Amino acid sequence: MVNHISEDYLSSAIARISKYLKLSESVAGATLLAVANGCTDIVTVILASLAGTQDNDLAIGSLFGANLFTGSVVLGLTILASKGSIVTHLNQGNVMFDLLFFIIGIIVFIVIGSLNIPMLYTGIALLVVYISYLFLLVRRDKMLKKKTEDQRLKELELDNELAHIPDGDQKPNNTSFAHSEESVEFTELLGIT
Repeated sequence: MVNHISEDYLSSAIARISKYLKLSESVAGATLLAVANGCTDIVTVILASLAGTQDNDLAIGSLFGANLFTGSVVLGLTILASKGSIVTHLNQGNVMFDLLFFIIGIIVFIVIGSLNIPMLYTGIALLVVYISYLFLLVRRDKMLKKKTEDQRLKELELDNELAHIPDGDQKPNNTSFAHSEESVEFTELLGIT
């Protein structure tokens, strides 16, 4: 039943919305899919917080437990079910980018939480981490799109040049510019050259 709902309603709705908003897969996953996936966590945390206990271990434990479960069990089962093919098709730069911000969020939570700073500031700091992540993700996607377009233009120019050379003068072309999944260096993403 969950598979039916997810496949027929959630996935198609997210695909339509992201196509309408012209979002890349990575941005759609980090926003629309994350919100859809996190809605149950939001309700659970709010209900646990409203339960009236002074100790919100249930609320925090459910969030970290859900993330740990998703990041280990769900990912592990997905890799096993795909017989490893999902790992070979991952862009390592994308994974490292996402993991970097995940680790930054955990470090911010630990550092601010251990300093006994009011939780309001912890929440604000975590929101800043997520907004920074989204900003840099969108910027990275635009840079990748520009690089891909530039590579396609170079390829078209090369094909055009080769079309004007007589057949006997053509040299074999071993250079391919069609790498749409190139990574963007983090320093380049931040505008540091």
